[in-house]
Amino acid sequence: MKKLFYALSVVAFSGLLLSCESTPESDKAETGEAQAKTEEQAQAEAQAITYSVDLENSRIGWIGSKKVGNRHEGFLKLKSGELYVKNNELVGGKFVVDMNSLTVIDLPEGSKENQKLTGHLKSADFFEVETYPEASFEITEIKAWDNTKERGEVDPNFSIADPTHEVSGNLTIKGVTKGITFPAKVTVSDNNVEAVAKFNINRYDWNVNYGKGQTVEDKIINSEVNLSITLKANKQ
Repeated sequence: MKKLFYALSVVAFSGLLLSCESTPESDKAETGEAQAKTEEQAQAEAQAITYSVDLENSRIGWIGSKKVGNRHEGFLKLKSGELYVKNNELVGGKFVVDMNSLTVIDLPEGSKENQKLTGHLKSADFFEVETYPEASFEITEIKAWDNTKERGEVDPNFSIADPTHEVSGNLTIKGVTKGITFPAKVTVSDNNVEAVAKFNINRYDWNVNYGKGQTVEDKIINSEVNLSITLKANKQ
């Protein structure tokens, strides 16, 4: 009987391992202290043409994962945003995220499971949306992508295969501002700009600390979150 119990336990544990989904393999955003814009950056923005972000067609996708169980994914909408273009090159930009728009898409809409997860993510355990209803990002530097830069192994489904630029800026979540740098693909035309980026951040850097070494159950939640940014903007 003991041998049977042990065998069943091994099978069950193996099943859990097989069902786990790690954080998507993507570029890890270089993260550090908030950075001020350079004088050159400020001058370029002052001389640039402003493109207004299309709020209906721009969003922030997210994927969270656990060491046991399936990933969860969803999106956030933007409240406002601008991109700055000079000589047909993106030279700056900023946007504000509506944290109350946080939506889960991997669970049936309106289901108890969806409502429970959405409520938990909006609670003080995670993003504390009632206190911090907005997040934001502002570019502090943007430069042409260096094709010789080492990126490590990345999954093309969760990363930019052919980046054109390296973007640096200040990301604010829960009142905490950190400087981040990541690859992006930017396309500029006479009347439109499209920018896309996919990368991982560590939620602990912004005090999204639920499960940070507390209990066995909590520890199964991975600290890294995959973000997928899609911005579309139109010339004013």
